[in-house]
Amino acid sequence: MKIDRSFVSGMHRRSEEFTIVRSMIDLGHNLGLRVVAEGVEHADDLALLRRLGCDLAQGFHLARPLPLAELLAWLEGWRATSEAEPLTGHPA
Repeated sequence: MKIDRSFVSGMHRRSEEFTIVRSMIDLGHNLGLRVVAEGVEHADDLALLRRLGCDLAQGFHLARPLPLAELLAWLEGWRATSEAEPLTGHPA
């Protein structure tokens, strides 16, 4: 299940967005789904999503859109470091 970037970007400024993000993560997990947050653009977004138990993230904080060759190299580095992290990232 994906959480739209509009909620992720506002979760630090507005309590309603924070509540929606937290609730969507809980709902997704209760339905047996993995949850991915879109539009992660800052380290504090990623840290908060980790604390809330979000499974995956994508956005400019993790990587900009990449050509295929660069994406493959990025994935190699990501695989080497992501095993220790509970929230994994995917390129935008």
